[in-house]
Amino acid sequence: MQVNFFGFDVTRDAKADEIAGSAFQVRTLSEGMEAEVNAAREKLDQLEEQISLPPLLGIVKTFSGLAFFLILCSTLNAGIVTALQNAWWLELIGLACLMIWIVLTVKTWKLQKNVKMPEHFQEQMEDTLWRARQELWATENIDALLENAENFDILAETYVVKNDKPVRKDMGLTMYANLETCAYVEGGTLYLSDVETLWGIPTASLRSITLVKKRVSFPEWNKTEPYNAKCYKPFKITTNQFGHYFSYYYKVEISDAKGEFYLLIPEYDGEIFMQLTKLRPMDSD
Repeated sequence: MQVNFFGFDVTRDAKADEIAGSAFQVRTLSEGMEAEVNAAREKLDQLEEQISLPPLLGIVKTFSGLAFFLILCSTLNAGIVTALQNAWWLELIGLACLMIWIVLTVKTWKLQKNVKMPEHFQEQMEDTLWRARQELWATENIDALLENAENFDILAETYVVKNDKPVRKDMGLTMYANLETCAYVEGGTLYLSDVETLWGIPTASLRSITLVKKRVSFPEWNKTEPYNAKCYKPFKITTNQFGHYFSYYYKVEISDAKGEFYLLIPEYDGEIFMQLTKLRPMDSD
């Protein structure tokens, strides 16, 4: 049975926290370092809460903006005069939605403006991450290793097993979660890591890579540049009213003594993965 390397089998446990590819785990952080990383994350989460609207108001802002857009499109399609004559009340609803969206947008801007970043917070976060990677990668010369490392997104999923086959389950309103991964190749092994765990996959076990022309959704955008920046235009990434992103993806098949797996990589990061591993599609020149 071939499963997503970063898949969580929730057939028996809806809160499963071990990925399917856990047998490839090389190392995890010590308890002390993990506690330090978690403390840094909590501080970051607290800051994000201070600059964000409460969840309910965030939903109201999203739907009011969407409602205004839909009413505006309908009005322009029918013509302003015709729309006012036949459904003037709908135009009032659209205007009210616009006002709500503006008020909540201004409120968000004020929250972001009034919250100040704690002194040296950014430097402390970067130092914690650097020391965590030094421990995780078990090297004194982490800077040299980082020079040869690459960052790319990998799609994680939850699934249940039916008739000996994995069946993906949606993760809330989205299909996948996109995990930001730091990777490097050394000694015939592809090493993948998040902040807490390092996995090692023999490069000889990477069998193929194929571009799948099927759009999948995920909730986060992990890049510095926005999804609609010039460098991402060729990939035709889109979003919906919930702020989820849609992209084609590459499927990397893994055949190893430990099992049959695959990695899913959004199309916009496919070239980075291929340059790192030297793996190319079968029909590639």
